[in-house]
Amino acid sequence: MPEQIDLHIRRLRTGSVFRLVAAGSFFSLVPLAIMMGVFALFGFKTVTWNKEPLMGLTGLLASPLIGVFIAAFLTAFLGSLISFG
Repeated sequence: MPEQIDLHIRRLRTGSVFRLVAAGSFFSLVPLAIMMGVFALFGFKTVTWNKEPLMGLTGLLASPLIGVFIAAFLTAFLGSLISFG
């Protein structure tokens, strides 16, 4: 007689999906944006706002805010698509 195996399937809830997507987005995009801000501090045109490059201290200060904004947008968009799927 074959051995019985118990299989437990748990549902991944919507809040958990959003938390996972948010963690991935924020911990990857915000450091990338800060790195681009450091490049902007040294004169590279890596940070733009309204189609104009932000360089120097302005680029360094604006880059984390831009990174948070992009990460929040992607979390809302991708989290809803993943939850729906």
